[in-house]
Amino acid sequence: MKIITIEEHYRSANVSKKMDEINATANLEQKQTNKAGLEVAKNFLSSTDDIEDVGERRIKFMDEASIDILLTLNLVNF
Repeated sequence: MKIITIEEHYRSANVSKKMDEINATANLEQKQTNKAGLEVAKNFLSSTDDIEDVGERRIKFMDEASIDILLTLNLVNF
């Protein structure tokens, strides 16, 4: 039996770059909200690189977890 997972926590480098650009012009309240979201993410990810990785590290993780197929979804494309 194949193990297929859906990766809900994926973001492309282009999206990260665009979010940084948007945050640079955000008002104080938006910046605080964005910072709070990043702080929450740090509780689950060792680095922001993990959320963008679709290469060797992710393949290694899949192998360790016996995942055969991983679906990622990126709705925003800048």
